[in-house]
Amino acid sequence: MSSPPDTQQKSKIPLSDVSCTATGSVQWKLEKSEDDKTPVFNFNNLTVHICGEKSFKCIAEDIQAAEHSIDLAFWGFDPAMELIREVKDWPRGVTWGDLLRDAAQGKLNKSKRKVQVRLLVWHDTLGSAFAGNMPGYKSVGKYERQSPVIDPAVRARVEAQPHRNPAHPILAPRDLPTDQDKREMFNSAWWRDAVAGKIEGLSLRTRGGVNDAVMNSLKGEVSDRGVAPDATERISFELVATHHQKTIVIDYEGSNPRAYVMGLNSVTDYWDTEEHIFNDPRRGRSFEGDDKDHSVGNGWESGSSGQPSLKPYQDFVCRLEGDAVVAVCKNFTEAWNTARAEGSGAGSAINGRALDLKDPPKNLTRNLAAPFQRAQILRTMPAEEGSERSISRLYYQAGSFARNYIYIENQYFQNADWARALKQLRQDFVKGCAAAKVSMAELPVLHVMVVTPTPEHGFMVPRTHDIVTELGHGDSLPEQDKRIEEEIREHEAVQKARQRQRDPLLIPAPRPLSEIAKSHKEASGGKNSQAVRDALGKNLGMRTLVASLWTYDLEWTASRNPAFVKARKIRHGSTGN
Repeated sequence: MSSPPDTQQKSKIPLSDVSCTATGSVQWKLEKSEDDKTPVFNFNNLTVHICGEKSFKCIAEDIQAAEHSIDLAFWGFDPAMELIREVKDWPRGVTWGDLLRDAAQGKLNKSKRKVQVRLLVWHDTLGSAFAGNMPGYKSVGKYERQSPVIDPAVRARVEAQPHRNPAHPILAPRDLPTDQDKREMFNSAWWRDAVAGKIEGLSLRTRGGVNDAVMNSLKGEVSDRGVAPDATERISFELVATHHQKTIVIDYEGSNPRAYVMGLNSVTDYWDTEEHIFNDPRRGRSFEGDDKDHSVGNGWESGSSGQPSLKPYQDFVCRLEGDAVVAVCKNFTEAWNTARAEGSGAGSAINGRALDLKDPPKNLTRNLAAPFQRAQILRTMPAEEGSERSISRLYYQAGSFARNYIYIENQYFQNADWARALKQLRQDFVKGCAAAKVSMAELPVLHVMVVTPTPEHGFMVPRTHDIVTELGHGDSLPEQDKRIEEEIREHEAVQKARQRQRDPLLIPAPRPLSEIAKSHKEASGGKNSQAVRDALGKNLGMRTLVASLWTYDLEWTASRNPAFVKARKIRHGSTGN
């Protein structure tokens, strides 16, 4: 894709006979006829929460007030994750698992009415083992495996009172479960109960990746991108393709329907506060999350090694009331009805819901408060499930409006074609202005500001490097940049040596450039990062910035970092070990 898709309707704007001026509005939504799968809804109340503390607290309150149904579609689900937390050992509050169990059994709402809970989670044998998105699912906790001789009734009493230390303990201290053991047992037991249908009113289904669709999509991208992904990248994209949706619909048929469209995952790593304190104990200890990628001490400075809390995450949740809830509900219903139904707890297909996007049920808007907001629900769906790329279409459309600045904050930043399209749009704008006798000096500078994390895994680096190279910031991933530039220099040196040699056959031909190096040359035009930035400024009037957010806690650093501790001892005349 070398240019943005055609997403906007042609519109007529009346011109004033008096002032000879006209006023129009930008079409921020996708409004072309081919976007009938994503209609614009006009009557909504939207609330956006940043980070997990406020987001999950709001979700917990809505679940506690549910009276009819709770439908959840998640990328990952950790039953032992607490939505509202205190500073203490696990559990620090009511867990996801207990919250849904209590809702299904009617223990939360005032009327004590039992609620139908449906939980849909992405699960793929290989992908989930890699991602750890369903901790405890189809597994047995280490403590349970190591203690098969303990009578179940005795174990139950130990688990209920793990810190009890009577005069005659039930088990020796070394046999007592640790916090990690208790958490693992909670998760594995919760999943077993859900699959077996032992949680009355709660149904569980899973859905996997659609590898064939991903492979076909990648083939299409090869022709657009000019190069194929390398082996590691290809395997990861093909075999670990995920449904990354995170939505909740509550009381769709009730008097107070509401929904959530989320960036946050429902695994414990994603709980954080807006302050992003460096070492907040409420985020949990490394064993609770994905310690390979996210825990403090892995990839961070040595002073933090071994400390208990997980790394901070910044993401958002949008709470939605209004007619757009029908689109969120339709998405869930279609996914639920085609998902894997394994075990007695899978529940039945959903029937009888009013899901006409052009005629939403009246109860969705009955209790709204003015002012209203327009909303549109966008998705990425493979061919087997409707073939929808509306999210991508909106990305390109939004970029086409930028004249002064565009700010992008995303967990993943890997679509180099989008950056190329943005530059082409800017080139067209500059040419149009030149034709109208408007010089570059008179044009507003287009500031492109990108905030994105360091890629989580190695196979994500090449695509991230591609797009930041397009924007003149390949040096923001210095190791990747250095390795690729060395490969290109060696390749070009051999080519030049062959050209100088009368008999080029005396010098072996250079090894073909890797696909990553080819992509880099295309993105940078053979220039270093500063030269690319200079060219963007001179030719397109663009200034670019690529950055990532990091947390810092001076109080913790001063009290725990070895360098600070040593300096303090020296100041006080002590050099003790």
